[in-house]
Amino acid sequence: LGRGISGTVAGERIALGTSAYLEHSGVTIPAEMLSEKEAAAHRGETPVFVSRNGECIAVIGLGDPIREDSG
Repeated sequence: LGRGISGTVAGERIALGTSAYLEHSGVTIPAEMLSEKEAAAHRGETPVFVSRNGECIAVIGLGDPIREDSG
């Protein structure tokens, strides 16, 4: 639950999710993207990996900073 999602877009297999989700799907995560995973986590972001046709093509850091006016 909550690990990722995959589907076919314009005939290409696309997956988004945790590194564990992609690796479980047979995708190898390059070392530099694993380093970015750590950097994103250090910034307080959630790292999301993207693969296309079984190849990891991106890692995105998603964050939601706390607003000063939130209470």
